[in-house]
Amino acid sequence: MVVLDHHRYREIDRSKPKSSLDQFAERFGYELTEWERLVSLNDRRYIWGLMEDADVSYSTVRSVRRKDLEAQGYDQSAFEMEKQEFLAAKAKLKEFFEGQDFIFVHRTSLERNSFFKDLFHLPDESAYCKFKQGKMDLRRQNVLLLREKDSHFDIDFSGREEALELVSGLLYPLSENFWSGGQQGFCYAGYSIPLERDMEVSAALFTIETSAPCKRNLCQENFKKFTTFFLFPFAVSKDLEHSGKDWKFKPDEKDWHESTFALPLGPSELKEGKQGVNAWALCQNYAEYIYFHDYVRAFLFPNKYGLCSEHESQNEGVRFYRFKGIEIPGILEVETIEGKKLSAFINGINLLVYPPYDIGILAIEVGNDPELGESLEGKEKAVEEFRARQSVVSRGGDLLLFHNMVRRVYPSYFEKDDFDEQARNLEFPSRIQVLDLSGNPAEAFRDLDQYDFSRTFLQYDSAQKRYYPTPCPLIDVLLPGLSEMKTAQRLHPVIDDRMLIHTYLAFPEELLKKISARDRDIFFSLLLYVDNPGTRKFFPNYRYNPPFIESEMESHTYRGWEHFGTKIGFSRFSSAYLYFGHWNSLHRPFASMYYQMFLLILYFRSRLIQFSDEIAGIAKMFTDPGTSNDIEKKKFKGGLRRLHRRFMHFMNRYWFVEVTNQDQGIGIFRLMRDAFEIEPMYQQVKEEIERADELTELLHNEDVGRFNTRVGYVGGIFGFLAILTGFFGMNFDAISEGWGGVHVLFGVILFVGVLMLSLAIIVARSADPDHIVYCLFRFFRNPWEKFKR
Repeated sequence: MVVLDHHRYREIDRSKPKSSLDQFAERFGYELTEWERLVSLNDRRYIWGLMEDADVSYSTVRSVRRKDLEAQGYDQSAFEMEKQEFLAAKAKLKEFFEGQDFIFVHRTSLERNSFFKDLFHLPDESAYCKFKQGKMDLRRQNVLLLREKDSHFDIDFSGREEALELVSGLLYPLSENFWSGGQQGFCYAGYSIPLERDMEVSAALFTIETSAPCKRNLCQENFKKFTTFFLFPFAVSKDLEHSGKDWKFKPDEKDWHESTFALPLGPSELKEGKQGVNAWALCQNYAEYIYFHDYVRAFLFPNKYGLCSEHESQNEGVRFYRFKGIEIPGILEVETIEGKKLSAFINGINLLVYPPYDIGILAIEVGNDPELGESLEGKEKAVEEFRARQSVVSRGGDLLLFHNMVRRVYPSYFEKDDFDEQARNLEFPSRIQVLDLSGNPAEAFRDLDQYDFSRTFLQYDSAQKRYYPTPCPLIDVLLPGLSEMKTAQRLHPVIDDRMLIHTYLAFPEELLKKISARDRDIFFSLLLYVDNPGTRKFFPNYRYNPPFIESEMESHTYRGWEHFGTKIGFSRFSSAYLYFGHWNSLHRPFASMYYQMFLLILYFRSRLIQFSDEIAGIAKMFTDPGTSNDIEKKKFKGGLRRLHRRFMHFMNRYWFVEVTNQDQGIGIFRLMRDAFEIEPMYQQVKEEIERADELTELLHNEDVGRFNTRVGYVGGIFGFLAILTGFFGMNFDAISEGWGGVHVLFGVILFVGVLMLSLAIIVARSADPDHIVYCLFRFFRNPWEKFKR
């Protein structure tokens, strides 16, 4: 049996882009007549589908709707009854139409309400003609009709998609039955809710009536510029028992090229360029270089004059690699489960590896424009041709969705039993592709698979002796060491199950007057916390409890330029810059100085997490001082000594409290440290290492005490032997002649032998005095048998 439907229900989702009639015609090869085509269009997109069809007149729209209502059982009396109720509500409707951002809520006792909705949505003939001529824009309106029927509330909604999101968010959890449909911005839905939930329904209706879900907000607006760096910190997996070895990360030379940081030594180099770097890039590098303190420069830019690190082996600084497998600019494209594609230009795929070169950060730079530079020369035409074929992300809401989908390294948690349903909620992309400007998959990414929910979720890291999630295909291509058995060097993620973002977004300056300050704050919260807008991208409200989010943002937002509408904020997930006006004003420091500061903060957090992880791993080697053997203690103390050396080296060489002398840089760096809780983490790791050192010192003192005790016993024995030897040495002749002769001498020798045996037991078995007495007792109880053995 094949079900032909295009609606969604509470337990079943049969939504499809084609109407049931279209599906039937396609399945059986039937060609619809013109009337049947209009019926299908009415079924799929209601009045708006008919109105937007170029060949449909006003009378035809009314005729199709009349036939539809008669098929539902309408007679003349039903038409008259609903018309009278509509006219009675007309005064209220006039007030409503002056505020088109709201939802008109009407309580009714009508058995049916389809004709009421027709009268509500269908314009008069004059407005229809102006609309068809392009002289008038008819905005879709929102209406919610409520009536009590038997033991339930029957609620019908029709209107814009963004309004439906508000209504469903409030009423769907209360409903026992639900259905919905519609396309291209106009939707309709029905809810059946038990009467005993009347208090909750009243509260929901109050919110619906007083909200303005269709009000203009930044999710709907086009921006001028966006640049985002997707950042993925990772570390080399180490066997903690031998963590003193050289575990430096070694990118594959076939895929990665170690690059340089070129600086202009004089004005002539700005004119000529240097090593293929254009003048603008050299100026940018120079501004970035002089921004930081000198000791920070030596760390961030060890290759000061374009020399590779092999020529400056004395410098312990960041190593920088560029990915060879894609020609810049490329295209990063994600596709939702619904088939919607979101694209952006790739302006760089880089690796930054931090000393002692066991921690790295993968950086993928994307934007709505290709960056200026030598990589764009001769490609301007190809860029414009791509824009003509496919649109690049341009609206605020689409960018939020793009961020949320690209940053997922692997499925994080499962809110629903059905993976497909979670995907339909835009939790995961159905496909990620890396393309060239012609729209073909880039060479290195030709084998990118679709997201497959049946893939292995976890894989075992033999070095770390734990399980790690399987990464998404994009990360898997760039860092094959994250997958077991692909490379000799195993890698593992450090910070999050999603990439962090460093993002800049500039809107036109005129939106400062058109979008309220609160709505700007709401959008900034979604950008800052990388919230999934899902289908709420048109719903102007905080995703979480407003007082909570506002207090969080208050402590993590830089307000130095807020009087211009500029917002800069930091969270555990992101570094976000929202600007209104000419994008160059803030974009340059964002992409250079502030980018380097954010990378430094990620390195600090990654390194401290690694230190904490190593302390826990070393602690597993030694759990109980009373039961651990000498080998375990030796491993434990050796591991702690190596860890302490590395921590002291990090603290003295790479731990920067201040990186620049500029006030805004000091303030921004402080906010970054606070958002990632760098200082508390540092103090915690420092205290853990100090406590471990105290334990090591305690174990050492116990070993020294036991050694001194043994030395005391051995010294006592040797002292007694010295006295005995002195006595017998002075009286040997007398003993051999008059004190029993050879028998006494044999007894003395036997006694001395027993003492020497006790000494051997002390040294060989590290025994305590009670054990020595026990051994002597057993020997003298049957000396002849022991002697024979």
